[in-house]
Amino acid sequence: MGSGARIVAAKLAHEIGWSIWDKELIEAVAQDARVSRHIVEAFDEKAVSEIEAFTHSVLGDYDMGSFMYLRHLTRAIASIAKLGNAIILGRGANFILPDALNVRIDAPDEKRIENMMKYEQLTREEAEKKVRQSDRERQEFLERTFGRERVKNVNYDLTIWMEKFDTDGAVRIIKTALDVWCPPA
Repeated sequence: MGSGARIVAAKLAHEIGWSIWDKELIEAVAQDARVSRHIVEAFDEKAVSEIEAFTHSVLGDYDMGSFMYLRHLTRAIASIAKLGNAIILGRGANFILPDALNVRIDAPDEKRIENMMKYEQLTREEAEKKVRQSDRERQEFLERTFGRERVKNVNYDLTIWMEKFDTDGAVRIIKTALDVWCPPA
C-alpha cells in the first residue's frame, strides 16, 4: 500500500491496452463463488482463521462460514490468465501464476506514507496506521493462504524500488521486461 503500484499498473494497462484486475477481481471471485461482494471483501487479502469462519457459520452467516476464498480466487485468476493480456494486482497472484511475468513494486515506508497522505488526503498518523495495518493484513494473508512467512523478491521476476524511479520510469522498465520476456509476434 502506498508504493504507487496501482498508478503504475493503470498507466501500463492504458499504454499497452491490457485489462487491469484489482478491485474488479473481488467481483470475479464473488461471481465464481456465488456469494455477495461484501463476503469476498471480508476475506480479500486478510487472514481469516477456520475458527472465525466456523463462528460465522454458527451465527447463521452460512455464506461466510462456507466460503472458500482461495479456491475461488485461484479459479478467478486462472480464468483471467486464460483470457490473457491482463494485469492482476496483488492477492498472491504471483504464487497462483508462477509462469506469468511477476512484478513487485515497492517503496520505502516514508514514501508510502507520503503517497497515502497525498492521494488519500490522510493525516500522517492516519496514513501510518493504514500502511501498517495493510502490511500486517497482507503478511497474515500470505502466511495463512500460501504458507509464506514474508514477501521475498525471489518470488518475483522483477522488483522495482520506487525510491529510485517515478511512475513513467517504472512503466518503461516493465514494458521492456515484457518485450524481452514475450517478444511481439
